[in-house]
Amino acid sequence: YDPKVVELLESAKMYTEEEASPSTQQGISPTGAEYVSQYLSKMARWLEQQECAEVRLQTTVKSVVREGLIKKDDLAGKDRQHRRFLLRVLHPESGESFVEADYVIDASGSYGNPCYAGPGGSPALGETSLPKGRVHYHIPAVHGADEAQYKNAHVLVVGAGFSSITSIKKILELREKHPETRVTWLTRAPSNPFTVLEADVLPQRKELSQFGNTITTHPTPGVTHISQLQIQSMKEVNTPEGTKVEVHMISLQDSSPKTLLVDRVVSNVGYKPDCSIFSELHVHQCWATDGPIKLAASLMAAGGGGGDCLSQVAPGPELLKTEEPGFYILGMKSYGRSSLFIIKIGLEQIDQIAGVLEPELTRCIV
Repeated sequence: YDPKVVELLESAKMYTEEEASPSTQQGISPTGAEYVSQYLSKMARWLEQQECAEVRLQTTVKSVVREGLIKKDDLAGKDRQHRRFLLRVLHPESGESFVEADYVIDASGSYGNPCYAGPGGSPALGETSLPKGRVHYHIPAVHGADEAQYKNAHVLVVGAGFSSITSIKKILELREKHPETRVTWLTRAPSNPFTVLEADVLPQRKELSQFGNTITTHPTPGVTHISQLQIQSMKEVNTPEGTKVEVHMISLQDSSPKTLLVDRVVSNVGYKPDCSIFSELHVHQCWATDGPIKLAASLMAAGGGGGDCLSQVAPGPELLKTEEPGFYILGMKSYGRSSLFIIKIGLEQIDQIAGVLEPELTRCIV
């Protein structure tokens, strides 16, 4: 629903002879897969053709440090800006190696680092040892690769945000073909978890908010809502109906226990940045969001980013700078645990930092 993304896909024609897709030409926002195929893949191919750029695929950055310095060295920061960055990277075939850089932009996001479903953000007992696929931390592709796992299944959905209600809506769509499909929805709030903006510029968001609130206040076919329960443990058990996930919970009101047998768990309780890769650098992080402190303080002062995410603007390059000279955190990762980030903000951040670095850049590695 971000019009900036539609503009972005149109701009991809600058780097390729291909025309934009009909949906983009009509101003319809792309899906994630369309964004990859119509823009990111094209940009990657274009970058690979540039003499000043190097694209390394299947490469994971394990750590970023200052050459010859550890975290407690040069606390005043007088020498750090004169030392190059050293990145330890891992490739599945060539193994580990070091890469040197004068500037580093960490745009690695947080979508690959989900929060857990247990008490206080901890994994529930047994959560991390369940077989792959029993707990899903993203919106499942129930009309694609994940359909076989979810059709006619009893699914526990955990969370009270737009990811969780989108997961529920998608899973319920399976009931048209597979009527035994059903959902138990667990939230902390007993009812009306969504704030409905009557003049919402995003009608799909308003529709999801109303749908979520209705589930918590009125009987809805295929959904059972439970609340004020904390997941303590999960384990796989054998039953006459097949292998299930046994979820043990306790009441947040009187600590009474509750047990639920389900086929799968969808845990949509948010995402957090992996800050371990820059743990040896001087990066002051927000105590609440794990985002860089300058930007985090600005977002919190604005009420967490504002009521309408489309009204946000990137606050300027000064707030994107960290205490480590030449190290920047951009994109979703810059918002820490906040769910208010949209692609438009990331594009504005890139423009702002590019304006700062452009005179200095001669070569880049992606």
